[in-house]
Amino acid sequence: MSLFPKLPQNMFNRSNEITSPAVVYDAESLTHVVHHLRRRLGSVKKMKLYVSMKANRNVGLNAYMSRVVDGVDVSSYEEYQVATIAGYSRISATSPGIKIEHIHEMIENQVQFDFDNVEQLYAYSCQYNESRQPKDIGLRLNIPIGSNGATTYLSKSRFGINVSQSENQQALKEILKEFHYKVISIHIHIGELNNFNTVKDTLNYLVDILSLFPDVQTLNLGGGLTRLFSNEEDIDKTFELIQSYTEQYLPKLKEVIFEPGMLVYVMAGYLKTSVLSVNNGVVNMDSSSWNLIEWTKANVKIVYTSSSGDMEQQTIAGNTCYEKDIYFENMASNKLSLNDYIVLFPFGAYTISMSKSLHGIPTPKEYLYINDEFKELSVGESQVYA
Repeated sequence: MSLFPKLPQNMFNRSNEITSPAVVYDAESLTHVVHHLRRRLGSVKKMKLYVSMKANRNVGLNAYMSRVVDGVDVSSYEEYQVATIAGYSRISATSPGIKIEHIHEMIENQVQFDFDNVEQLYAYSCQYNESRQPKDIGLRLNIPIGSNGATTYLSKSRFGINVSQSENQQALKEILKEFHYKVISIHIHIGELNNFNTVKDTLNYLVDILSLFPDVQTLNLGGGLTRLFSNEEDIDKTFELIQSYTEQYLPKLKEVIFEPGMLVYVMAGYLKTSVLSVNNGVVNMDSSSWNLIEWTKANVKIVYTSSSGDMEQQTIAGNTCYEKDIYFENMASNKLSLNDYIVLFPFGAYTISMSKSLHGIPTPKEYLYINDEFKELSVGESQVYA
């Protein structure tokens, strides 16, 4: 079973039924990827598959996803609100940028909040645990080892507590003692897990400091699985290593959480965008590359076109007045004319959630294609599509 789902040809053939521009998520592709991830991660026996909301925070889509994954990880109070409306039964959270009162609200509503730094934990404790009542808490740890990848941060990360620094370790010990805390959750997120050696080095570091946290029940290894899953040789031995590690060093462990975002959504999303005008070989579309995909532009391609015209070199541009708002420059495609449309892929992750609004241009409507129907996913919707 391949990680890559088949292109939804039936959806392409019916894409004239929805207005343009539109982002469409294919439900069959989403469930295909989730099933594949569960199978490959299955060697980690206590594995829980979450999804990272920062990749896509559409409420209706998350309502659908809440039925096919075990939980969701959020990085803001706003994402937490989406997760609640969407109906996720399990929510984890970590960020240095969440107000203390919002952290308290999350914890009171059974969110596993993993504190990002010592000052955040102390501020919360002073405001909401003045009585020093014993509590179970979680921590995000910084992994201060050298990085072997541009998007693997480790020692370069600005997030998490570096307990190898004596000052941090001493302050943390004092807070845990003073406020009667027991650390039951450890959260790391280092960007891309990258390869087997990255995971091995990270786990070896954790071995050295886990004596500080003898009560750990949850280990959240974050997301960043995309590059790892591109290396077939590394996949199985990496997860076998994680399983071996947890059995040997975490006797009280109840779950190991993975929370990919890009890997779950990226291959399930498509953009339908139509031609507004053509000028000297430049095709002006009704959506903006600059507003939508500046971060992921290099990977996007045309997978369907309504045009049956001859092949021609054209520049396909977005609908802003920014000179560099270009989808494709001088590329060969079926000649596009007024009202023709194309479908672009991949468009599921970090597009709408990271979109800009130059000129006040709204983001495209979003749809879930399920059971051969397009279901509009409005921003405030919480209905789960069966």
